[in-house]
Amino acid sequence: MDELVGMTCRIKRGKHKGMIGMCVDSTETHLKIEVHSSTKCHMIKREDVVKVGNENGSLSGNQAGRGPGGRAEADNYMTTPSHGLYEA
Repeated sequence: MDELVGMTCRIKRGKHKGMIGMCVDSTETHLKIEVHSSTKCHMIKREDVVKVGNENGSLSGNQAGRGPGGRAEADNYMTTPSHGLYEA
């Protein structure tokens, strides 16, 4: 049995990129991932999948696509400018 079967994984390439799901089956070249958001299964190449959690569904560390502190890295660049900053 494959070590990834039963583990929480994230798809890192392809049209399902960024989706998180449970690995339910495996072959030599592909993993069958049941995506959490739709409960549909997709066959994904092994190299396009990364383990992000355990068999209980817990995500570990920054593996969920978030930066340190639990905030997305893009949050630093998406702030409203201060009022009065550009006054003439």
